Order: sequence, then structure tokens, then C-alpha cells
Amino acid sequence: MKFIHTSDWHIGHNLYHNERDEEHSYFFEKLAQIMKDEQPDFLLVSGDVYHIPTPSAASVKLFVDGVIKLHNASPSTQIYITAGNHDSPARLETDSELWKLASVQIVGNLRRDNDGPFNPDQFIFHTPGKGFIVPLPFIHPFNIPSLNTENTTAAEGERSKVRAFHQCILDRVADLNTAGEPVVMMAHLAVDGCDMTAHQESGEQIIGTLTADTAEDMGAGFDYLALGHIHKPQQITERIYYSGSAIPVSFSEDFPHGVYVVEIDGHNQMPDVRLHEIPSLRKVVSIPENGAPLAEALKALEAFDNSDNSYVRLLIDQDEPIAANADDTGIMIVKNNNKKCRFCGCCRVPRKTKSKNGQEDAIEVQDIDQLRQLDPKEIALSAYKRLNNGIEMPQRLIDLLQTAINNVTINDRL
Repeated sequence: MKFIHTSDWHIGHNLYHNERDEEHSYFFEKLAQIMKDEQPDFLLVSGDVYHIPTPSAASVKLFVDGVIKLHNASPSTQIYITAGNHDSPARLETDSELWKLASVQIVGNLRRDNDGPFNPDQFIFHTPGKGFIVPLPFIHPFNIPSLNTENTTAAEGERSKVRAFHQCILDRVADLNTAGEPVVMMAHLAVDGCDMTAHQESGEQIIGTLTADTAEDMGAGFDYLALGHIHKPQQITERIYYSGSAIPVSFSEDFPHGVYVVEIDGHNQMPDVRLHEIPSLRKVVSIPENGAPLAEALKALEAFDNSDNSYVRLLIDQDEPIAANADDTGIMIVKNNNKKCRFCGCCRVPRKTKSKNGQEDAIEVQDIDQLRQLDPKEIALSAYKRLNNGIEMPQRLIDLLQTAINNVTINDRL
């Protein structure tokens, strides 16, 4: 089996009010060339096709044109697309029957049977001679069926429920896989050990949660787990990988982007994985890299290469407030010097303050933009520790807090 793993396209995303359609079209062109060269059996898109659940007509057209371009580059390739936490499962599945004519399978929802919790076969697709694809969309923990989780605590039950769900599907695949063919599962979630730095530092709104499951929670029996949700390409275990986002979604994503090309000879064989980098049409650059006072940052902007077309923000590190006309000054520097970069304003470097026990563990919020960058759970944990002389928040309170966050985020998606 040979396949390409990608995810987190985030079509329709704007960066500081800059449309990204040109960059997404460029990504599709490069991916189409990779598919033409590699001629994979499958293309796996592990969620977050769109940036918002209600994409514009222009975003939908970009998606349609892009997928058709990928199909034409390698007509024999079967394409599997799952819904992520940014997607509307119903909207994504609207034209799913029509997409099958182009060998595209879209999976957005978990469906339950009238006589049972759910039928695992809905997530199992077999191509004889190639292997099994198990495309799981983003499923909120509240909606995962309960299977064999009796006599557990609330925390254990939540984790056991996730593990039992995945294992139920993989056990069914094992029953069907009499020929020992490769098994590849797709999912859209966070797994313990992944690098979430880009999400934690991003100024973009996180839809859903970043609650992490363990590698064991994903079950046993797959040869490769093609994950989406975390935007930095990375290996978690020898069989679990994140392909990362198609283009930088925030300034914290100033790392290489691309897709994985994977080959697996048979079931229980190790995957051969290689990252095929797709350089971004426009990079994201923070200057100075580690922050500086406004006057110094403006000088760095003046010295920035006029031919560089990156998105640029100024990273400000100073005690006094940032001047009200700082953004206007930056805009004029770019305009007067005919720079190709897109100026995205000023951002203050986050700081820590001393807590009652003298530790630098309290978050100091100095402006609304910085507040938007922070995870609400981290704010609560930091505040509790600061107000309680360095004592960490008890796990029972953390569980209650996470439940409250889950309730808010799931209601936002309905």
C-alpha cells in the first residue's frame, strides 16, 4: 500500500484580514504534482478541510477545484476526506454521493443503529490487494458510544470509552483482514506527546478542545495512524504521525509544512514514511525574532528585504505601552519602501509575573490580542496556582473545568 497523508487545509482562513486563497491554490498545485509523480493508492485528508463550519461559496469552489485537480493528477487514487473540529460534518457530507464518482469518500458523522450503539462497518473501507482504510472524523468525547466501561471512575470511564470505541473498530477490521493486508486509521484529535506549541501560541481561535488522548487510547491493530488537528508535522510513535497544516495558520507556525508519503508492505510491517515538504507561498515572520522595543522593531522592519513577500508582524518587548500609531507607522514603512511583505501589525511578547511564592508562573495579560492567544484552561490553572501559594489545582477541579469547557465548545458547534 502506498498513500499520501495530509490534513488541516483550513480553506477560507484569513490571516490578519488577508485572504489565503492564492496560497491554498498553490498548495493544491504542488500536491497535485506530488500525486502525479507518486501515483499513490490513497490520499488521506485527516480533517479541518475548512477553517469555519460555514465556508463561503468561494471557499467551497476552491475546495472543489482543488480536489478535482488532485483526482486528475492521479485518477486511480482513492481519496478519503474526514471532518475535523473546524468542519460542519453535515455540510461536508452534503455532496458525498456525487463525490464518489471521482473516487472521493467523505466521512463526516458517526451514525448509530436503531438496535445498537453503532455499527463499526461504517468506518471500514477495504480495497482488495491494497488494504483497509479506517477514516474516523472528529467525534466529540460526549458523542463517543460507551462500550464496556462499567466499574470505572469518571476519568477512567472517559478514557476507557475512547479506547473501547477505537478497539471495537480495529477488532472488526482484524476479523475481516484474513489476507494480512495493511491497516491505516485516520483520526482528528490530540495525542499525548505531541508538540502543541503552535496551538498554544497561536492568536487563532481554537474550536473544540485540545484534550489529549494517549497512544494506547487509539487501540491496537493499525499499521499507521494518520492524524490531523495538530499543525506541526511530527512523529509520535513509529506508527503514529501528524502531517500538519497545509499552510501556516498563525505566526507560531514558522516551521516546514508538507505531506507524508507512506508505504507499507503488509499488516504488522513497519511503515516507510518520508516527509515531502511543500514550501509555503508566503512565510510568516516575526521581527525581531525574540522581541525588542518598538523603535528597534521599526528599524528592523525598515531593514527587512524589500523583495520578501512574507507576512510580517513586529514583536514588541518593552515595559511602556505600545504607541497608538505603531501599526500606522509600520504600514507606511512598507508602503514607502515598496516592500512585498504583508504587514500584520504589532504583537507584545507574553510575560510572566511573580506569584505569592516568588515563582514566575502567573500569566500577565497586557492587551486583548494577548488574551486571545491564551488557552482558557491555562489561564484558570495559572490563576489558581497564583492565588494558592503555588499549589496546583486538584484533579477533580481540573476535570470539572474541562467538562465546562467541553460544554461550551460543543454548544458553539451546534
